[in-house]
Amino acid sequence: MLNKIAEVKNVRGLMSMTEMLTQRPAGTPGIGLIWGATGYGKTTAAARMVVHSHAIFERADAVSTPRTLLAALCVHLSLTPARSADETLHLIAAHLKRVQRPVVIDEADYLLDKRGLIETIRDLHDRSTVAVILIGMANFLRQVKQLPQFSGRIAHWAEFAPADAEDARVLADTICEVRMEDDLLAALLEQTRGSMRGLTMGLMNVEEFGKRRKLSNVGLSDWGKKRFFINSIHEAE
Repeated sequence: MLNKIAEVKNVRGLMSMTEMLTQRPAGTPGIGLIWGATGYGKTTAAARMVVHSHAIFERADAVSTPRTLLAALCVHLSLTPARSADETLHLIAAHLKRVQRPVVIDEADYLLDKRGLIETIRDLHDRSTVAVILIGMANFLRQVKQLPQFSGRIAHWAEFAPADAEDARVLADTICEVRMEDDLLAALLEQTRGSMRGLTMGLMNVEEFGKRRKLSNVGLSDWGKKRFFINSIHEAE
């Protein structure tokens, strides 16, 4: 498998959102939301955008606090945290305002568990004026809508959709070193119901199968009735 990120529609959409946020008129909101079910490629798309836009990427977790989140951002920016969280926030915001690097927070659902965390992100956005993109799970938008002081700063939002046939072909042609024929790719897409993670795992198994048999192309007739996965973890229920 090639270590590349396929330019599927979800990836292109995130890239477009980032460009709109970073080039927005002065004084307008600059927060973007991405949400969707697990396995649809949100984190992978963010990795592609981070490289392209020189963004700062951080992942929230169950034990995140305003202080730990700010400390992590300091590491990315090679800054020394101040004595208080408020002073550290000012330090980071001033630096970001100078360098104008977008901030991306993955697993942003955790920010909603503690009021201080989402308010820290709001303050960081307001003081720095940089684009801030939050990536969450399927219910993320609904939860954010319940926070009017924060949701009013959201300029762009997008739901990550399951991969379609075009996306599956782009993915296969980008990362697979053995050509996967349309009939076999369609069977894999149907079984995974558009999960990018499932598609990737299935492609990996097909590639391994093709290489063992020295096949440059693998179709449904070659694959037969074998399962794409050892178990049902990556199969749609």
